Amino acid sequence: MPKQTAERETESKSFIEVYFSTKAVIVVLLVAAAILLGAVITWGVAGSERDRALQSWQARMGIVIEGQLSAIDSWLDRQYGALSALADNASLQLYMTTLADGTNGKSDKSDGAEATFLRNLLTVTADKNGFLKPRASSEINANVNPLGYSGMALLDNDGKTLVATRGMPPMEGPLKDFVKNTPRGQRAMLDIYTAASGEAVMAFLVPVFAIQGDNDPGSQVGVVVGVREVSDLFSLLKPPANSPETSESLLVRRSQNVVEYVSPQLDGTEPMKRQMDANTPNLEAVFAIDKIGAFGIKSDYRGKQVLVTGRPVAGTPWVLLHKVDADLALAESGSRRTRIILFFALASLVVVMLIVAAWKHGTSQKYAEQAERYRTLSEEFKSEEQLLRLVTDNQPDAMYILDNEDRYCFSNQEAAVRAGVNVKDMSGKTLESVLGPAKANVYKIQNEIALKKFDAVAAVHQFDGKYMQSRHIPIKSVPSVISHKDTPGVLIVEQDVSDVVKEREKRERTLQQIVDALVTAVDRRDPYAKNHSAKVARLARGVAEEMHLDATTADTTETAGKLMNIGKLGVSSELLTKKGKLSNDERKSIH
Repeated sequence: MPKQTAERETESKSFIEVYFSTKAVIVVLLVAAAILLGAVITWGVAGSERDRALQSWQARMGIVIEGQLSAIDSWLDRQYGALSALADNASLQLYMTTLADGTNGKSDKSDGAEATFLRNLLTVTADKNGFLKPRASSEINANVNPLGYSGMALLDNDGKTLVATRGMPPMEGPLKDFVKNTPRGQRAMLDIYTAASGEAVMAFLVPVFAIQGDNDPGSQVGVVVGVREVSDLFSLLKPPANSPETSESLLVRRSQNVVEYVSPQLDGTEPMKRQMDANTPNLEAVFAIDKIGAFGIKSDYRGKQVLVTGRPVAGTPWVLLHKVDADLALAESGSRRTRIILFFALASLVVVMLIVAAWKHGTSQKYAEQAERYRTLSEEFKSEEQLLRLVTDNQPDAMYILDNEDRYCFSNQEAAVRAGVNVKDMSGKTLESVLGPAKANVYKIQNEIALKKFDAVAAVHQFDGKYMQSRHIPIKSVPSVISHKDTPGVLIVEQDVSDVVKEREKRERTLQQIVDALVTAVDRRDPYAKNHSAKVARLARGVAEEMHLDATTADTTETAGKLMNIGKLGVSSELLTKKGKLSNDERKSIH
């Protein structure tokens, strides 16, 4: 145990004093503080670099999306403008007014000269403004008016088609509901939808007022409806030539819990063909719709991180969003951040290496002196251990120290001999493995009592026909064999007292025989009190046991009970057996 303690103290002190002296700790703390401060500054610079890059992209993307938004607004205005020019045409207004007043008596209005003029006017306007699908070669000389997905039509207030261009879709389904539900006197737009042919189209409506009317709902005599494909609208979403390859502008809209991508996407998805759940986490379309004008890093329909911002398109349910892949956009700033961090790391490494080299050079002599000092201390501890073992090994009693887990920390030669184990092998063994469970359990109980009272405890126990007296002395600090931490322990001094106990038992038997002889003599002298002493002795022992007195006290009490009539030996048998009263002289002889 002293050797183990000395070695641990030597190692601990050597480590602490040599490598972590006060000055060394101060130097290490200063270096660590400097590195930490540099790391914070570097991280701040790197973070600000990223923030500057994000701000730059926010401004750049804002310019792009504002330009596209302006182009979309202009495109919508041109569609309304084309229809408004027709609605303001005096000939068209006169024709519609005549029909509304019922002054035209023709049965087939579309065959009249006026209808032909209006049809030509609609056709020219539709062709000029993109409302007319280019005629295929197979349709040029056909005598039929083919159904299509775009065109212009003139309708009366009841929604009846008066004049229409070729290819104008029939007034049914969503188109019919659109015309029917548009309030009189107001222009309107039917949001983009998929025509029967699969094309993405949208419709516009402008009211026609009676000639010389007040342009109020009551003077409306019909409407001009234009249906057209929106491919040229989608072409306005192309990013500028200097934009990254992955930059993309999209029209999106929300329908209940679904976000719909109205325009085509870079991955080849056609318009109106992609819908995503509005609850999709961090979806770029949901962010653009819910946080108009905001800028952030979100996930797009591909699941990639993108920079995104959005703007609402006035007069429509659309939101225009513009996005760029984040890894591509921030690649340059990321490289700069990496260079800054690497530079700081290398600089920190160089500084630390220089400090360590200077420290090692400056303290090498001190380390050598301390090493010599602790070598001397180690030899002193070794000498003390040898002296301690010399003293304890020459003791006739077994002596050993247990830690808080009842493992041997130290034992003398006598303890090893009694256990039949080499003294070097006892360290670390448990009490049960050396003494056996029976003896170990008895000693464990005594150890617990000694540690609880923190006072020495002594007891005599019989093991294998021998009487062993053990003294259990608590120790405040003992190095644990397992954890190597200081814990409470117990010093046990074990003495073979078999001869002493046997001699004491012999004396006790002799004493008991003398007491029994005296009791017998008393009983013979006083036959009237025969067995009285024995009964009192039994009663006395019973009382002592009920009082939980120790065995020695109980034995003494029983002996006292037996000898309670010892005084009768000094009284003659005649007086003890006399019947009747005693005379004064007889009484005096008793006292």
